[in-house]
Amino acid sequence: MIIYPTKTELIKALQCARLEVQSYEHLDPENPTLDVRLQCTETGWELHTGDAQYDTDHSGVWGADSVRPDMIIGDLVDVASYLLLECRDMEDAA
Repeated sequence: MIIYPTKTELIKALQCARLEVQSYEHLDPENPTLDVRLQCTETGWELHTGDAQYDTDHSGVWGADSVRPDMIIGDLVDVASYLLLECRDMEDAA
């Protein structure tokens, strides 16, 4: 059974990612976005940030989106909903 975060847990993780955007100096100043990926497995879940090429564990189901430093809580709720939907769709397709 795949373990999913609650929407509240995921929003808190996305709030941290939103703050992380400011620490990346190489981002486009006109469009500062940070890629985020939700990975859900049978042992837990994790929110990955930054360049996907550094993700070494590809198990479980995944959802991907991005965050910007100017996102308000409503935006993060939308991102969380989308990530969870993508993961559930991937699980249903397996």
